[in-house]
Amino acid sequence: MGLRDALLTVLIVAIVASTIQPSAGATVPLTLKCIFNDPDCIITRASVRISDAGQMPTYQLKMDGYDGQTRVVVSFPDSVLEYIPGSVFATLPNITTIRLMETQTRILDENAFQGLDSVLGIMIINNPLKGLPKNIFRGLDKLTTLRLDGLGLTAVAPEWFRDLGQLSSLMLTKNRVRTLEATVFQHCPKLVSLELSINAIESLPATVFDTLSAIESINLADNRLTEVHENLFANNGELRAVILTTTHSRTFRPSCCET
Repeated sequence: MGLRDALLTVLIVAIVASTIQPSAGATVPLTLKCIFNDPDCIITRASVRISDAGQMPTYQLKMDGYDGQTRVVVSFPDSVLEYIPGSVFATLPNITTIRLMETQTRILDENAFQGLDSVLGIMIINNPLKGLPKNIFRGLDKLTTLRLDGLGLTAVAPEWFRDLGQLSSLMLTKNRVRTLEATVFQHCPKLVSLELSINAIESLPATVFDTLSAIESINLADNRLTEVHENLFANNGELRAVILTTTHSRTFRPSCCET
């Protein structure tokens, strides 16, 4: 090889090397890993925090030892995940349940649950969210169970449920919801159980439950309701249990459930 060819080779190597090196200040994505233990993918003691400057962290999830068939339950005990990025769960195969319980989560990207074709249950519990993107659950047309407990939510967006036609169990307890929009449940025809206890609900539209033709149980205990419309449950033919006990220990007995 001549001197010219040698110099050309060195130049090419240098150019290639420069294209694969992280730029100054760039951050290599963190990998949070679990070892599959049927049916669980448990990621423990992870720590992902938003920077003091408000920069969102970058990370990915990985599962080792998966058998390629079993449905997967993902959870994060003893972990801190202040931010959930877009499509972060899509790298894990065959997820059916996601549990974000006491993970100190503050922000969920609106695409956090995208790329999940088989998810049946999502539990977000006891986290300081205070709000969720309106399109956070879009496309999850197989979801049957949704828990949004202890998040400081002040409102319930109808858009959350737009694609949740298979939803059968919805829990929104321990929040700060004061009322509900009349059309909030219009896309949930298969809802069987609805938990709205321990909120700050003061009033409800007379037609808010009209589209819930399959509903069997509604829990409105420990709210601020002092009265309800006489026809609030008029169109809920399958309704078997309604709990309306307030913090003042006054109990309402709707005609649907009188003995």
